[in-house]
Amino acid sequence: MIVGVPKEIKIGETRVAITPEGLKEFVKQGHKVLIESSAGEKNGFSDSDYEVTGGIIVGKEELFSTTELILKIKQPYAEEMPYFRKDQTLFTYLHLDENAPREYTEGLLKLGIFALAYEWVEKEDGTHPLLIPMSEITCNLVVQIGLELLTSPNGGKGIFAGGIEGLSPARVTIIGGGIIGCNAANYALRVGTKVTIVDKHPGDLSERLKRYVPAHLVEAVDGVESDESNIRRLLPQTDLLINGAVRRPDFKEPHLITREMLKLMEKGSVLIDATACDHDMVETSITTSHLEPTFVVDGIIHYCVDNVPAAVPRTSTVALTGKTLPYALEIANKGFWSAISDNEELAKGVMFVKDKIVSKLIADLRGFDYYPLPTVRG
Repeated sequence: MIVGVPKEIKIGETRVAITPEGLKEFVKQGHKVLIESSAGEKNGFSDSDYEVTGGIIVGKEELFSTTELILKIKQPYAEEMPYFRKDQTLFTYLHLDENAPREYTEGLLKLGIFALAYEWVEKEDGTHPLLIPMSEITCNLVVQIGLELLTSPNGGKGIFAGGIEGLSPARVTIIGGGIIGCNAANYALRVGTKVTIVDKHPGDLSERLKRYVPAHLVEAVDGVESDESNIRRLLPQTDLLINGAVRRPDFKEPHLITREMLKLMEKGSVLIDATACDHDMVETSITTSHLEPTFVVDGIIHYCVDNVPAAVPRTSTVALTGKTLPYALEIANKGFWSAISDNEELAKGVMFVKDKIVSKLIADLRGFDYYPLPTVRG
């Protein structure tokens, strides 16, 4: 199979979906891999690094017109749409359940391709192996960035994260005790901050934390139930607020945290929306880029970058390649239909087949007809 790896370009970031060592594995198994010229520059990988391991450097048009399997990190950008051709297979993060408008999804369906989303590949135990590495990088970075934003040169309150003798440390409140929340807590605890996690099920929060946080630090976390009164009580005491919660079907309110609620925070405090969904769980959240990552609302510094791992592109690419490579090789070796027939984990990642949505969640969320995957094989 001919595999194509295009350059990922967005404002303030450039990344590539595979390392030179990962590419070598495709070549070993008899595949031809095309890499768009300069795709890995921001990751510290030169064109020659890919050529040494068997990659072929080409331009974007040649890459898309030739390849059968496209490996990307981000969903296709509008300017890339014309390059796709029918019957190609796309394997990437799609995030159609987040900020993507219906019109964007319609545009993808018109391409006539097969699309698998990294984030929905799911193991038997319910975990999402291709989402975990990016979530881990995100949660560590948002704490690091948030504490830096609290410093006076960045317009923050001018406080030191870990505190010093006789003075209290920075107070971090995390919304959501999932992968992002627990990993963020781990980083925040290690630098000496005071951590509170707001969660729907605080009763088993300690058990979840133990997967990510050293045992001696777990007891230092305050866990409180997620309701408006508790959040309101915590906001005046919070220096850094991190939202790691995502909207679930049973959450009917317009926002979990409203602009009016944020006025309870002291000026110079920091809000980081790690999910970066416009006006969703956080009313004041508006997606930003790495070039202009912050804005201020009512004296509260907001950081809402929708692709936080792009700040550390080399780490991100190495981490992601390690997880995606076995699945991508299976697609390349067997083809789309055989791969998803043999691998239930991969099958759960299929979002659409040509012009038909096979994900019930996305179909219901965006108002499309839903077609169960077994019914669309022609």
